[in-house]
Amino acid sequence: MDLLFFLHLILSLSIFTIPFWPIRYLKYGAFIPLFISITWVLFDGCFLSKLHDTDSSNFTQDILRIFNPKASLRLSHHLNTFILILITIISFYRLCKIN
Repeated sequence: MDLLFFLHLILSLSIFTIPFWPIRYLKYGAFIPLFISITWVLFDGCFLSKLHDTDSSNFTQDILRIFNPKASLRLSHHLNTFILILITIISFYRLCKIN
């Protein structure tokens, strides 16, 4: 497995954990998905995906193809958007419920 692919996988999995962080860290971590979305707009996609060579040039699509060999780029983009919005909503809901 490529080292850059492994790093991308670890970073992606750590982003999934944001809603479960303690509140004192969640105050800052809740904004991470928003910053990721901004970098996708600025770099026309994930800059880590552009660094490692794959057939699809899309990290999420490569992961999806493990479960569904016909996974499209469009499905990958929709899934990325859904996950980042869901992480943001859950994080802010936890923050609002505490206060």
